[in-house]
Amino acid sequence: MAGATPDVGWSRGAPLAYMRDLVDYWRNDFDWRETEDKINQYEQFITEIDGAHLHVLHVRSPEPDAIPMIMTTGWPSSIIEYLDLIGPLTNPRAHGGDPRDA
Repeated sequence: MAGATPDVGWSRGAPLAYMRDLVDYWRNDFDWRETEDKINQYEQFITEIDGAHLHVLHVRSPEPDAIPMIMTTGWPSSIIEYLDLIGPLTNPRAHGGDPRDA
């Protein structure tokens, strides 16, 4: 490839081999619809605070005495990082935990 640099690790950005593997994964293996289905199982809202648009998931616990929780992300993070945590945090009983931890 023209302009490719020798293997210098990450000191000059992402290595070409890494980027090729990443692009191949996104093109051929990543299932966006599966991720979309995970997100869409929750009630969602878009709101604006001080000119910033926020994507919000609202998930209630089945436990009547559950402690309300707000989890936020910063850029470049997203709610996708929390999808595997929502169930155990909101419904620990269904995940082998103590319902008092909700």
